[in-house]
Amino acid sequence: AGRTDRRARRLLNTGAGLLAGATVVAFVLQGPYAAGRGIGAVSDFGLLADTLRVAYGKLLLLRLVAVAVLVVLLPRLLRPDQPDRLRARFENLTMVTGFVVLLTFSATGHPVTDPVMFVSVTADLVHFGAIAVWAGGLVQLALCLHRPAPDEDLVPVAAKFSRLAAGSVAAVAISGAVLALRIMPSLSTLWTTGFGLLVLLKIAGLAALLAVASRSRAAVRRSVGEPAEGTTKTVTLRRLRTAVAVEVLLSVVVLALAALLTVTPPGG
Repeated sequence: AGRTDRRARRLLNTGAGLLAGATVVAFVLQGPYAAGRGIGAVSDFGLLADTLRVAYGKLLLLRLVAVAVLVVLLPRLLRPDQPDRLRARFENLTMVTGFVVLLTFSATGHPVTDPVMFVSVTADLVHFGAIAVWAGGLVQLALCLHRPAPDEDLVPVAAKFSRLAAGSVAAVAISGAVLALRIMPSLSTLWTTGFGLLVLLKIAGLAALLAVASRSRAAVRRSVGEPAEGTTKTVTLRRLRTAVAVEVLLSVVVLALAALLTVTPPGG
């Protein structure tokens, strides 16, 4: 079960640690960046205080607190002997806290510049929430394929994730289109600005990712219901492992482009 899988626990802990570290770095660097000073000014407590006074700094602090809460909640949520009633409470608390983390990203990005902020922020939440589900599940699947447990049949797992990923991809595409239409000044922004170029590159990356994912889903569908023994099982796992590895690499590229978009002015 996923709750008792050490690989899942390790992935969640690593993700929480990386997010907390990135948040601290962003908070420390914001002061020198806003003041136009070099990295040597990161130890200036006055700049740290200035960051804490603005909305961006407060949201970063809120994100850090939310991540700390997640670190406390996750071990309790994943305990195999946890009573169902308590687990339900921890699940609800974890979902609310995760939503707060996502909200701190949306509230510090381009969506807040939209006159109809509710639409853009909602689309942004859906966009990054779906990316988190898709990318997180993909990395977990890659870890399982890299080091499968003894007698672990990963084909049904891949089939279930394939259905989840399909819904996530649809949400990413639709919410991304809404965001682009709301944030870009005009359609010509796509081919006349650096922001537009990044959007086009991201679309191309997603298209390539979908093409690879489509082939892996087809392989999974063919494998479900077939005898998974000997050579057949080995070949299936090898194909899945290769396809998922390529998907992970493409996901890294897409996420990097998404990160660049958050710091690039829509008209620039």
